[in-house]
Amino acid sequence: MEFNVLGTLQVIRDGRVVSLGDARKLRLTLAVLLAGAGRPQSPEALVDAVWGDRPPASARHNLYLYVHRLRRILGDDVLTRGPGGYTLDASGVDARRFRDLTAQGEAALAAGEAELAAKRLGEALRTWRGEAFEGFTDCPPVAEAARALEEARLAAAESWADALLRAGRPADSVADLTELARRHPFREGLRGRLMLALYRSGRQAEALESFHEAREVLDRELGVEPGLDLRRLHEAMLRGDEELIPLPADSGECPYRGLAAFQAADAAWFFGREALRDRLVDLSDRLPLVAVFGASGSGKSSLLRAGLVGARPGSVLVTPGEHPLAQVPEETGALLVVDQFEELFTLCADEAERRAFVVRLLEPGRRVVLGVRADFLGRLTRYPDLVEALRGEAQLLVGPPSTAELRDIVVGPAARAGLRVQPEMLAEIVAAAVAEPGGLPLVSHALLETWRAREGTLLSLKAYHGTGGVTGAIAQTAEQVYADLAPRERQVARRIFLRLSALGEGTEDTRRPVSPAELVGIAPEPVVTGVLLRLAAARLVTLGEGSAEVAHEALIRNWPRLRGWLTDDRAALLVHRGVTDAARLWDAQGRDPGMLYRGARLSSARTWAEEHPGEPNALETAFLTASREAEHDEIVAVRRRNRLLKRMVAGIAALLLVAFVSGGVAVGQGREAQRQQHTAASGRLSLTARFLLDTDPDLAGLLAVAAHRLNGDAETVGGVLSVAAAARRRVEVQADDSGVYALAFSPDGGMMAGAGVSGTVAVWDRDHRRIATLTDHPADVPLYVRTVAFSADGRYLASTAREPVVAKARGSVVVWDTTTMKAVFAERLTDLTPAMAFSTDGATVAVGHDDGTIDLWTLPDRAHRVIDTHGPKIGSLAFGAGNSLLVATGPDETVVWDVRTGRRHAEVPVEHVHRVIVSGETLVTASDTGGARFWRLTRDAVSSLFALPTSGPYAWEVSAPAGDRVAVADEDGMITIWDLTRRQPVETYLDRSRAETRALALSADGSRLASGGMGRSIVIRERAVPLFGGHSQAVNDLQISPDGTTVASAGSDRTVRLWDLTGQPVAILDGHPDQVRSIAFSPDGRVLAAVGRDHSLTLWDVPTRRRLSETRYAGTGATTSVAFDPSGRVLVTTALSRFRWDVTDPAAPKQAPFTAPPYLSTVVAYSPRDPLLVSVGPSDLLLLWNTATDKEISRVRPGHGSILDVAFSPDGKTIATSGSDRTVKLHDPAGRTFATLPGHTAPVHAVAFSADRRLLASAGEDRTIIVWDLASRRPIARLTGPTLPIKALTFTPAGELISGDDSGRIIRWSLDPAEAVSRLCRASGRDLTAAEWDTYAAGLPRQATCG
Repeated sequence: MEFNVLGTLQVIRDGRVVSLGDARKLRLTLAVLLAGAGRPQSPEALVDAVWGDRPPASARHNLYLYVHRLRRILGDDVLTRGPGGYTLDASGVDARRFRDLTAQGEAALAAGEAELAAKRLGEALRTWRGEAFEGFTDCPPVAEAARALEEARLAAAESWADALLRAGRPADSVADLTELARRHPFREGLRGRLMLALYRSGRQAEALESFHEAREVLDRELGVEPGLDLRRLHEAMLRGDEELIPLPADSGECPYRGLAAFQAADAAWFFGREALRDRLVDLSDRLPLVAVFGASGSGKSSLLRAGLVGARPGSVLVTPGEHPLAQVPEETGALLVVDQFEELFTLCADEAERRAFVVRLLEPGRRVVLGVRADFLGRLTRYPDLVEALRGEAQLLVGPPSTAELRDIVVGPAARAGLRVQPEMLAEIVAAAVAEPGGLPLVSHALLETWRAREGTLLSLKAYHGTGGVTGAIAQTAEQVYADLAPRERQVARRIFLRLSALGEGTEDTRRPVSPAELVGIAPEPVVTGVLLRLAAARLVTLGEGSAEVAHEALIRNWPRLRGWLTDDRAALLVHRGVTDAARLWDAQGRDPGMLYRGARLSSARTWAEEHPGEPNALETAFLTASREAEHDEIVAVRRRNRLLKRMVAGIAALLLVAFVSGGVAVGQGREAQRQQHTAASGRLSLTARFLLDTDPDLAGLLAVAAHRLNGDAETVGGVLSVAAAARRRVEVQADDSGVYALAFSPDGGMMAGAGVSGTVAVWDRDHRRIATLTDHPADVPLYVRTVAFSADGRYLASTAREPVVAKARGSVVVWDTTTMKAVFAERLTDLTPAMAFSTDGATVAVGHDDGTIDLWTLPDRAHRVIDTHGPKIGSLAFGAGNSLLVATGPDETVVWDVRTGRRHAEVPVEHVHRVIVSGETLVTASDTGGARFWRLTRDAVSSLFALPTSGPYAWEVSAPAGDRVAVADEDGMITIWDLTRRQPVETYLDRSRAETRALALSADGSRLASGGMGRSIVIRERAVPLFGGHSQAVNDLQISPDGTTVASAGSDRTVRLWDLTGQPVAILDGHPDQVRSIAFSPDGRVLAAVGRDHSLTLWDVPTRRRLSETRYAGTGATTSVAFDPSGRVLVTTALSRFRWDVTDPAAPKQAPFTAPPYLSTVVAYSPRDPLLVSVGPSDLLLLWNTATDKEISRVRPGHGSILDVAFSPDGKTIATSGSDRTVKLHDPAGRTFATLPGHTAPVHAVAFSADRRLLASAGEDRTIIVWDLASRRPIARLTGPTLPIKALTFTPAGELISGDDSGRIIRWSLDPAEAVSRLCRASGRDLTAAEWDTYAAGLPRQATCG
């Protein structure tokens, strides 16, 4: 229970305000009790305080009623009665917290610890929310307590200002001191500290003016002069007394480390993490093993190095690397600090060495501290002894820094270096980075770049903005370095960064140290060395003794170009990384021929090498060459044997039987050789199809079909199914000209118009067939068509064309009837700008001119009038408010004009707008500096709605909004479709090059996206927003409703989304407090349970989409699973243990604990047939629980290492589990294992049965889905396409499969290969050409693909 009196009176229980009702006397009674909290107060004193000198006769009785009500609200243990009267427990009163923090701050100030003092006193002052006991100071006892608290507050404020002045941070106190001095004009101590803070902040004139204000107030109100201390301070300022008020001098040393971690030698520069450092030092002194967990970029390495090792200089610091055992010293006396413990899993491939390393760390006598990225916590559970050693307080979580810590991180190093931080810059950094788990490297890098651009001793907001800020500095630095490289060097930089990145499997991509030997052969040695040195000089890469690595994983996360390199061709990168590892192992084993690639692995590696020339290094090239030669030698040997056998057939008659038999063998071997050839070729074709999917989907489809026709195995079946499931359908149509400046879809989507640079307008139909080329713009001068627009009913199409000159351009405006494609209006114009607007009713066309005038014509009577804006040239036009208003942009302003009167109607407060669009009441402006902003435009006003987030490149072009979608093309050619409701990107395409997008259109239903620019190609994206599109972060779970009509998905974006089976959105259930990790439908489908990572259980009413309840519970670790029992009255959740709930009333769930001791569990499932609940978890235990007797049946260890998922077959006869051992295992209801299904190359996170019990699907960190035939227990298809690990699978009633992955993408997979082949052939509309066959299927007789 908490009580807040430093402001309005509040009672807080479990983080929520407790209602006290509206009765003032009851609230006043509580205020009086709080004013004397901790001391007994007699009934008589309470009556006097509440009712004053003349209480009514019923006062004492009423007091008892008030006290009774308060005790019911607060609890008998909080408000007690004793011999002296009523006593309120003071432990939860914010005034007590204020006094405790103030005392700590005063003590720190007296001890010379200025930073700590400023922190504690600042925390004390932040407990205030207003005036003490606000609203009750008319009661004398309360007023007395309020005055005492106010005096203590002022004293604390003065001490806080002293602490900031001593810490060299005067500017941080100016705002608060200004307000306090205004409210307390006679308190000269506040005024003096304000003057000093202003003076030391470089605001000398304001400091002197503050003294004059104080003198005027004292003279006017009291008739006295300021006191001696204040006058002396004023005189010292007039003299410029440097001894009294020293200004800092720039030491010239950089106080920030950028992307690099703080080292032990940097301990003096390490600020803001003192409390964490002290806690870690204490734990490491007391415990043999401590683990520090935190997200990448949370500051773990700096805490371990500058914090812990800096405080314990004799410590030994290591990182595991590829061979962790070699890093551990034999001596056990010194503290061993193991940073980047996750390298044990990302760089060391030998599980035996991993286990030996863990055993070495746990040796008696060792003291060890581990630094572990939080997303690798699950990997630690593979080692039970390590888990046991980390129980209790041996775990320290490094979260994002608080506001106060961030301030210290920024200001502390600056003050030590003699620098000043502009308060506005500090505020902006704190706002951008507070509560961001991985934000510290971004902050540090931005500060480093700001320091480089500093102005004297000032780190200014202007310099900070010049770096790109917290979110843009890394990308800006990296882009600048990349842009300064020559084209060949850029290619080398890309190859280096790809090799320095470890591809995450269920985790984020991480850095990967490489030796110089791995870079040999990717380019000439001087070029590689030169690029490395330039990257190191920019602190993007660190060069150690014999190794190079990315300075921090924040670069991998926050540089869009590098993210694109790592995600756009992920499958190829995985093949490359496999070749790298295999080549190194081959070389380490003396180039053993037995370790060379063969068969399908060699085919995929050869395809990768051919598609990516120059990527293999010298060792990889030698490995692939040796593999090809070995395979060739084996084929030659087979052919030699075949020829020998054929000669034996022609031998003597006496050996006819032998020859016959030998000939049979030869024929059989020939057929086997042909089968192997087809298998290898089909595998290569299928892999190539998947590589080409993004760049040439039609060719990818044809190659997938050709592979399937050659050999119908799981790989090729998976190939056609994967290519057919790809959502990104890309079509190109060709304009007649070398540039397209405008595009528009008709409102019904049946036509698309494109503006060409030869003065023509081309029109295509829905099937991408050109149906008209409109040539009615005059051709006597060269014209570029600059605009096209349809009327709201699609009946008319308007466009303008002008000369390609800067000013004084001649041109014309034309309107066509789209039913006849005949011009119904044409007008020649001069001084024409590219601006045109066509009213939605097709009755008015407006065009802009260089002199700021706007021509308007009314159709069909051709009535003409002019609006004179008296400004510079018109840049863009758009009708709004039912065509009664016209929005016009100029170089400096955007103005709304009344169409009828021609008068200025309103202004849009945004600058440098180059494009305006109106859709309904929504006005969109696109500007170089402000990006895409949205406004509400009505006859009454223009009001700001929101702006889309910007992160570097500005909005080059923007489409008209289509419902809650809009498309924006940035200067780099990236086209992003945004969800306007949630202000989140839902899909991104790179269809154009840098600064090349000139035209962008989104169809009215949001289904089609078209873009054009320099060049003839117009790219059309069918189904621009893929089905099931909407999650902005990972999809963690998928479920089908019991009636089979609704799909529910749970996301890390804190939403649950409902879809129909086709992928169309039905509803969004949002407002969850944290990532939604698991969901479950009740058996009747009316209730949906969702569990959040933060131990929250939310129950939704599915028909009404209404939240029924939200419950929090005390779990350990993240919540990961939820399941209803078959009755729907009980559900179970997991958070490293099991929690059971009675949900008979979903509005009020009640916890019903299990009778057994806690059991380590992360996933649960109920049997659909038996009274059976199964639980699995990271300890490799499958627990079977009888729900009828509420007792454990048995425990089974399937041998997964860590079990990641469990599912029952629909008939309840089979249990499937998947785990970190990369297998799926099948068990009977007693837990007996009867089958193991291998095939995955990484941990398997999800399993699901089809409704007809014929199929089982499994997926995980290898980004591959394997569909198994349960009768034969063999794979029938391997599906690829997801670019990140897959965590969710479910089957529809019709047998289709739906998957969700960490990228937020949901894919629906048809599992009918014949239907997929038909769809792919229908989409391409052709067969493989002879040239394509020779390129991709060389050596095979040509076959019809789709014929």
